[in-house]
Amino acid sequence: MRRFKDVGRVSFLEISMLGYTQNVRAIGLLAMIV
Repeated sequence: MRRFKDVGRVSFLEISMLGYTQNVRAIGLLAMIV
C-alpha cells in the first residue's frame, strides 16, 4: 500500500513538473512574439 502511494506521489510530481515546463515554454514563446 505504501509503495503504491509513493508511486502516485511521484506521478503527481512528474505531471506538475511537466505542466510547469509547458507553462514556461508558452511564456517564452509569448515573450519572443512580443
